[in-house]
Amino acid sequence: MTISSKNRKKRPANIGGALKRIDIFGANLPMFHMEGETQIQSVTGGILTALLSVVFIGYALIKLTHLLDKKNPLIAETTETNFYDFNTRVNLNEIGFNMAFSVEGYVDKKIKDDPRYVKLLARHFYKIDGEKF
Repeated sequence: MTISSKNRKKRPANIGGALKRIDIFGANLPMFHMEGETQIQSVTGGILTALLSVVFIGYALIKLTHLLDKKNPLIAETTETNFYDFNTRVNLNEIGFNMAFSVEGYVDKKIKDDPRYVKLLARHFYKIDGEKF
């Protein structure tokens, strides 16, 4: 005997029960059990849990795509105007100051020193008796 699809009873979807099961905001019952449960969960808590889950997953996916696309790297710059007076002179050799620069690729992290593509230029500015050189 086969049952046709017309005669089959459809079970109502128990959405409320599913929402109660995923509720992370349930309140603990300290001294007694209610119908064998130690925690009270609600449909409202399940809806909030579902909404929070969607927001968190969406945010994580957006940040993952930014990470994979190497979008928006952090570049920090600090400028302090008038930190030194123009009359202050510093001899870098006296204080043992050494400086070095390198240019590297953002993706492959290899040093870029091919003269066909990279032009190295250094300038030294100084002032003597009010005249800039």
